[in-house]
Amino acid sequence: MAKNIFGKMRSMDKPYAVYRSPIGKHFILKTYKMEKNEDNFSRWFISCNGDYGDEYKVNILDHCLLIHCTKEWFNTYHKHEEEYLPKDLIISGELMND
Repeated sequence: MAKNIFGKMRSMDKPYAVYRSPIGKHFILKTYKMEKNEDNFSRWFISCNGDYGDEYKVNILDHCLLIHCTKEWFNTYHKHEEEYLPKDLIISGELMND
């Protein structure tokens, strides 16, 4: 049986990904489903401006800019967008500080 590799809760200093929007940075700390089972109503557990809670996946992907992520996150959610993403996007197993 396949396992959700983003299903384990992470801390703010080691999120799976960080996206930026006009209201602040969105730290992705957990997903509830595997990407292949997600739809527009799927939720991700995030932290933004010190608040924690669920946000719809579609809101993050459609309205935010990816600024940091792990290799696994990039390959799962953004591999098909590689040519359109900023060249200075930081992709690594460990996130770097701004």
